[in-house]
Amino acid sequence: MTEITVENDKLKPHPVNLLWFVISLIGAPIIVAIFTFWVYFIPVAAVVLGGPSYLLFGTPALWVAVRRHDADPPRTAAFAFFANLVSFLPVLAYCHFVLNEPGYALFIVGFGCFFAPIWGFVFGMLYQAWALPWQEQSNE
Repeated sequence: MTEITVENDKLKPHPVNLLWFVISLIGAPIIVAIFTFWVYFIPVAAVVLGGPSYLLFGTPALWVAVRRHDADPPRTAAFAFFANLVSFLPVLAYCHFVLNEPGYALFIVGFGCFFAPIWGFVFGMLYQAWALPWQEQSNE
């Protein structure tokens, strides 16, 4: 019977600090770009090109990751990667019907396959560093 209780405790959602969630969400791509801009400014371009897709699709995925799994960095990286894959069809539709450049979607999602896990991992590290101490203080 105790196994069922332990299983149910794992399914209980964790509280999310909205302020630190937003700061970590926006700060992760910027921090990655700041520390890696010397690579032909590709990370800076990735923030500009992939930022809207990251915010639109990554925000709900990372919210679920934080709410259910307590912002474990490898897990947030996986959630960000899968959010990038889910974004392919909407990004393709936008690029095809609005921009008339369907190949641009492959460019955005292709770079996203590289940058989304990095941004997700940094997001998890930032959120753990900032929000979890706040959460422990509020529980005392």
